Amino acid sequence: MIGEEFYAASAYISREPQLVGTLKGSDTLKILLMAGVLAGSLLSWFGVDALVRFFGV
Repeated sequence: MIGEEFYAASAYISREPQLVGTLKGSDTLKILLMAGVLAGSLLSWFGVDALVRFFGV
């Protein structure tokens, strides 16, 4: 195990609430970011460029 997997395993084994909460929070943020990228990609694919104009790219 390397990096993030090591941290996740230690949080899971120790069951320390602060570690488990941090792990859940980071996983939730990753899911939200992936959903945002997917939504932006789909919108761009369909020709809706509102996000591009919003972020000024």
